[in-house]
Amino acid sequence: EPDLPMFGPPPEEQGTGDNPELVKCVGDTTLAVLAGAHGAMRNATLLGAALILKASGRAMTLAEGVDAATHSLETGAASEVLARLRELA
Repeated sequence: EPDLPMFGPPPEEQGTGDNPELVKCVGDTTLAVLAGAHGAMRNATLLGAALILKASGRAMTLAEGVDAATHSLETGAASEVLARLRELA
């Protein structure tokens, strides 16, 4: 797992996307989870995805959302979405 640095609030007039260390850390975490890493990173990713799926109405419960997110990771569908997004950039 990547070593997560400590971050405080961003300086005035800046957002979290202006912090290159934070952006790199999040990118490394995303790639590790997509590559099959297990542990706290994956659990947090699955929970976050489940919350989004539930809030959007695509999952009725958090458990259903976790199942859908797990399926997306395990089948490679999540990696395919990232590949398509990279093509757009």
